[in-house]
Amino acid sequence: MEDVGERVKLWRKRRGMTQRVLAGLAGMSQPYLSQIESGVRTVERRSTLLDLAKALAVSVSDLTGLPGDPTDPAKAKAAAAVPVIRAALVDIYGETARPTGRSSEQFAADVLAAGDLRAATDFAGLAPLLPDLLRDAYRYRTWLSHTAALSTSCLRALGYRDLAWQAADLAVRVAREDDDIARLGVAQFQLLQVTPVESSATAARIAQTARDELEPHLSNPVVRQAYGMLHLRQALHVAVTGGAGHQDHLHEASNLAASLGEPAGGEYDLLGFGPTNVGLWSMAVAHELGEPHRVIEIGRDVQPDRLPKLRGRQASYYLDLGKALAAIGGHEREAVVMVGRACHVAPQYVRVMPSARSAVASMITRAKRRAVADDLRSLASKMGIDA
Repeated sequence: MEDVGERVKLWRKRRGMTQRVLAGLAGMSQPYLSQIESGVRTVERRSTLLDLAKALAVSVSDLTGLPGDPTDPAKAKAAAAVPVIRAALVDIYGETARPTGRSSEQFAADVLAAGDLRAATDFAGLAPLLPDLLRDAYRYRTWLSHTAALSTSCLRALGYRDLAWQAADLAVRVAREDDDIARLGVAQFQLLQVTPVESSATAARIAQTARDELEPHLSNPVVRQAYGMLHLRQALHVAVTGGAGHQDHLHEASNLAASLGEPAGGEYDLLGFGPTNVGLWSMAVAHELGEPHRVIEIGRDVQPDRLPKLRGRQASYYLDLGKALAAIGGHEREAVVMVGRACHVAPQYVRVMPSARSAVASMITRAKRRAVADDLRSLASKMGIDA
């Protein structure tokens, strides 16, 4: 498998740089860069990816890999639907989308079923449904923003971030035109999720606009969920870009979560905002700040099974624990167990996550100094990685 380190090496050579020059431009030591390129160390932090991408004059996605993997049947099936999803979005923007003719009742039931597939991270099952759902949503406009939000989530997971941005922008535009403040909050959070980390000014503008529009409506519980998710997203963004104030955002999100409790179910479970999700994002922030012991400490108080329908969020818990255990050293076996649990809970989600694949590839490279353990070899096989 071509991992992040191999892509960094490829782009470095294309740019005619030595390791010493690239390391200097990216603000890291040459031995550390050498370990990244050889696969001994994995790129755990988004900020490191951003520094390398800037130094190489490429996008972060150039280093994490192109979407679509022909060796993965589930991802290949989902990716095969992407051109048709793109065409449906273009037709909607061009106001030429043709509905399938199903009844509004059947359409509503199908949209809710699609939401269940998204919660289960079944992208292979969800992606082929989206083109017709989008076209019918154009007819039954009440669901258009919601269906565009489902499309955003699926496309982002598959790696088609530019197309996901288009779907999220559509969701925002429709929700704003319909004066649907709840769906607007969901869509604005997703738009932030797919805004490239390199576009900090754009992300700041989107976040400020979202806060200005949502704040007058915080008596609405769904709006408070979206508002809380915006704070979580901002906390992570600050950690990635090296700014200040991540604790303020986490504190505000924690207060909002305490007022709401865990998600009660329904259409807006796509957000999953509540105390458990705040804990999960806090782990992600600590991981980004290079604090693996803090990740493990926070993780002791997080119970991911409180979000039974959100398989991706459960998987992120085990992934972050696994990466933290691998980072502190001496806990390789426990790290493999954690990543294995993530793979069991949400196999498609884990297989399409560049950071998860990179972490396992790094474990294998380090293990080859002695021998690749059977459990690590089995985990790699499940993730489509050659051990």
